[in-house]
Amino acid sequence: MRFAFAGLWEPHLSPFGGLAAGDQAQHERFLYGCNLQPGSRLGGCVLHRVLEEGVLGVVWLAEQRHPQRKVAIKVLRRNRVDSSSLDQFQLEASRLASLDHPALVQVYDLGSEGHVHYLIREYVEGGRLDRIIADGGHIPGPMPYWAKITRLVGGLSDGLSAAHERGVLHRALWSGNVVVDGQGMGRLIDFCMSKDSGSLEIPSVRRFLPAERLAGLPADEKTDVYGLGMILLHALSRSLPPVDAALHLNRRATRRLLRQGREYLPHGLEAVCLDAVAKDPDRRIPNAREFSRRLSRVLSGSLESCRFRTLRCAGCWAGKVFGIGRKGC
Repeated sequence: MRFAFAGLWEPHLSPFGGLAAGDQAQHERFLYGCNLQPGSRLGGCVLHRVLEEGVLGVVWLAEQRHPQRKVAIKVLRRNRVDSSSLDQFQLEASRLASLDHPALVQVYDLGSEGHVHYLIREYVEGGRLDRIIADGGHIPGPMPYWAKITRLVGGLSDGLSAAHERGVLHRALWSGNVVVDGQGMGRLIDFCMSKDSGSLEIPSVRRFLPAERLAGLPADEKTDVYGLGMILLHALSRSLPPVDAALHLNRRATRRLLRQGREYLPHGLEAVCLDAVAKDPDRRIPNAREFSRRLSRVLSGSLESCRFRTLRCAGCWAGKVFGIGRKGC
């Protein structure tokens, strides 16, 4: 089959029929959607360069002609696509396209050309959160580091809640799927819009998956809550969780990780993080909206940011009002 894309490789047939031997590997890459070149056209866009390449697909920076703007195009690998997963991908992409939330990238279009299935989404300029943490954790804004992270993750949780209400799960949350813009706000990218176990094959994602997902159980809202909690843990501790962390970290070990960070953390923030990454789903924060609500209370300094109204809370209150004792939750 020949494709009309400008700049795409076209196979050479051997004299005996079929592909010439030297073209076989290149042909396979082409069928998987990975043989696109800078200058190729796809979905009315001109491809510029590869932004990311992963197990599930390749993300290109491209320029859309009408309207004229920079976009990101995710091209799915053909070996990751069958009829059922493609139907699921199209369904969830259409739901995501209907969302307009500042913490979610906007989906513009979804299409196929030949064997190449692609999704066109908003291009967000900024740095990936995992790289920002590795480089020292500089995030724009005048607030303390913990407050900037709390605001960022709270915004992500609010956006994730909007996606959940539309029936869309992320399924592959980790710090590398968060882009931080110039205002210090986070944007969620690369929703894994397939019910298969593709995210289980990615080591970076496995660090942020709960035990039930590692055991092969289907994803749900609490899976995404756990992923957000692990992003919060990674950012506050500035330590990348180990692969399959859910199988090794208990509550005490998680608390030690949090406290190895470089600065003071409010007690309420520690409690929220521990509850978000609880190994038992029944003890975990139930949904993204509740996660966002609790983070907002921590950030606003409400007494309810502590899990219980104890003498610790009274000490926090005294510290705020009279300048004595603890400095607040």
